[in-house]
Amino acid sequence: MTAKQLSFFKSKLRDVSKQLYLENGWTMPKGLIDSQARDPRNFSLEEWQQARRIGLDAGALKGTTQECWAASDGLAAFSQALSERGLYLAKGDRRAHVVVSYDGEVFALARLIDKRSREVTAKLGVADNLPTVAQTKAAISREIGPKLSQFILEAKQIAAKRLEPLEKQRQIMSEKHRLERERLDAGQKERQAAEQRQRSERLRKGFAGLWDRLTGEHARTVKRNELEALFSLERDRSQRDALLISQLKERHSLQQQIKEVRRENAARVLSLHRQAAQFRQMAEQQQEGLRGAFSQPARGESRSSRGRDTDAGRRSERSTPTRDAAPKPDAGRG
Repeated sequence: MTAKQLSFFKSKLRDVSKQLYLENGWTMPKGLIDSQARDPRNFSLEEWQQARRIGLDAGALKGTTQECWAASDGLAAFSQALSERGLYLAKGDRRAHVVVSYDGEVFALARLIDKRSREVTAKLGVADNLPTVAQTKAAISREIGPKLSQFILEAKQIAAKRLEPLEKQRQIMSEKHRLERERLDAGQKERQAAEQRQRSERLRKGFAGLWDRLTGEHARTVKRNELEALFSLERDRSQRDALLISQLKERHSLQQQIKEVRRENAARVLSLHRQAAQFRQMAEQQQEGLRGAFSQPARGESRSSRGRDTDAGRRSERSTPTRDAAPKPDAGRG
């Protein structure tokens, strides 16, 4: 008689009911189909990148296809349900029903839904009216290509927005560092002027200055002033160097953040460019394959027709005697 926590019990009950529909072959309500399996044409940039990082899970693909199969009553509904989840129904090389994913992978439909081919044909009809795998891939590339171009533009805009606060922070930091250097320079100049006046006051003038020269006190004072001036110059340089080093450390930390953001943005844009190139290459390969399929029979037919003409000519030469080879009448008999 203890209370048990039933976390996510509605989700668990939904999964159990979905499994019952699939096991018994009942017509599943469309609301039970997984809503997370969405059409990649409606992805945002973050969702597209997440899907590319996760990859295509065979178990999830099989479950999604089975749900679409159970919730559809014919070819049109099944094809529409698949296309809403980034999957496309096509005709395979052996005239069987296949499923093509949005990244060009081809899967046998009968294996995905654990049905026999005749059961698939009974519900969907023959696959001759469906587009081929090559045509489907070409259509996918035409649909996904503009989306990738939009993603590239969006990625560049996101990069600019991410760099904007860092750039403002860099400008503020640069202005602050400039003011600190100017303040230090002004303070050092003021202190140097005060120290120079103090050293100048040590050199007496008039008869006292003449007496200092005679006694050597003037030379000792000049030497002292020169050493103090040298020490003051080294002190000021050390202060300025310390300030510059601290500013460079602070700037280096911010610059590392900017470089990291730029690297991530460049990698994101480069990945999108590569994916777009892959889709364009897939479309070009399919078009070349279609052109080769149309041109190959013509070349084979011309070769076979030439072969037939050559064989017929040879047979006619063997069967038709020439005028020189005709038998001559016997002269004795004549």
